[in-house]
Amino acid sequence: DNCYDEAKCSTGNNISIGMVCRFNNDFRTHRFCGAEAHYEYLEPIYICDGYAQCTNRKDELGCDPTDTCESGFPVSYGDGPYTSRRRLHPRTKCATPNWKKTHSMLQICIDHRDQMNCTNSTISPLVCQVNGFPTTLSEHVICKDYDLCDDNIDSICMSVSRNCVIHKHQICDKIRDCPDHADEKESICKNTVES
Repeated sequence: DNCYDEAKCSTGNNISIGMVCRFNNDFRTHRFCGAEAHYEYLEPIYICDGYAQCTNRKDELGCDPTDTCESGFPVSYGDGPYTSRRRLHPRTKCATPNWKKTHSMLQICIDHRDQMNCTNSTISPLVCQVNGFPTTLSEHVICKDYDLCDDNIDSICMSVSRNCVIHKHQICDKIRDCPDHADEKESICKNTVES
């Protein structure tokens, strides 16, 4: 797949997910995405991973040492020791997790912290308390039985069709969230209101 178009997707605050850069020669042979005009799309999983895939190292700049998560693989920053705590970056927040794509072993945060406090409200439909703080959750972790919210409201979901399980607050809200639009069907809305 050519993933270059993913970097062009704005999250609402002129922040893109992933980045475009020139790859260094070591990384070029291991890349997963296509190229366009000498620049290539770097997936969020490779940003702030402790290794410079971009020739200008921009993939390792802006990594917040105070905003970290538990990573599934060891990372090292500078000359520091390897750690399982990964630094986050605005370009990695609320990206489609790789476990939803083809690279099932590559996940930015195993504790899903990268799916919290998204800057784009269209992919962050739920606000709840996480460890006592108001937090937005990405659509990628809602209805997955992760119980990230203190009151577990992120797991209160309904199956509205064979292909769609959706959060109860997204049903009959005049926004078609399901691919088959079942969440906005009159029969579902009528039953939801009556129950």
